[in-house]
Amino acid sequence: MHEGRNVTLSCKVSHSSKLNTAFMWKVETIAGNIWKRRNDMNITWMRNDTGNYTCLTNDTFGVLETTISVDVQRELFRFLVCVF
Repeated sequence: MHEGRNVTLSCKVSHSSKLNTAFMWKVETIAGNIWKRRNDMNITWMRNDTGNYTCLTNDTFGVLETTISVDVQRELFRFLVCVF
């Protein structure tokens, strides 16, 4: 992932409204750890967002979790030099 890019992380469960599913994101980054109670997170990536993002769901089937690791890289800019 490159710095400055805007991405939405989504946590989905089939029939979540019927199952009364609770969603939570556990975010472990170099900037620290936080918990967010939502199923979608809209992020404009910065270098300190590098880390693990875990979606946790809780419903009648129990607790499930899925983790993704994100490594945010500095955006490289290309310059075009014109000589006349």
